[in-house]
Amino acid sequence: AMQNAYRCFLLKEESLNLIMSSTSALTAKKSISAKTLSNLPLITYTPTGAPTSLAQNYLGEHQIKLNQALQVNNLALAIQQVCDSKYYFLSCHMLFNFIAPYYREHLTTRPLSLKLPWLHLMLLPKTQPVSDAARLFLQTLLPHFHGKIRELN
Repeated sequence: AMQNAYRCFLLKEESLNLIMSSTSALTAKKSISAKTLSNLPLITYTPTGAPTSLAQNYLGEHQIKLNQALQVNNLALAIQQVCDSKYYFLSCHMLFNFIAPYYREHLTTRPLSLKLPWLHLMLLPKTQPVSDAARLFLQTLLPHFHGKIRELN
C-alpha cells in the first residue's frame, strides 16, 4: 500500500550496532549476541517521547525480545545516560557520527553477532511530481550516501 502512495528512495543500508560506555564490561566482546542484547537495559529515542514499536517489532521479527527499554524524547539525554553506563543504545553507524564529539569520546560501539540491516529511506508522495526542491535535496544527499541512492519499485 505504501508503494502505491509514495515514491520510495533507498538512501543507505547499514547494520545495527550497540553503543555503550567505554567503561562497560561488554567492550571486551568483539560482537554482541542476541541473547545478551535482549537482557540489556536499552534506552530509545523517539522525537515525541511517545512509544514507538518500530524497533521492538523489527527486532521481534528476528526473535529478539527487549526486556527493558526506556523511551526518552531528548537524544542528548539518552546519550548522556549511555555515557554514565546506565543504559545501552541500539543504533546505526550514521547516527553515531551525528553524536557530539564530546560524547563520542566516552562511548564505544560493537556490532551485533546477528547482522540486522537498517534501511534509511526517503518517501515522496506520488500525488505530486518530484519538486525541484526534492530533486535538489536528493542530489545534496548523494555524497553523504556515497552516490548509492536508488528508487525502490
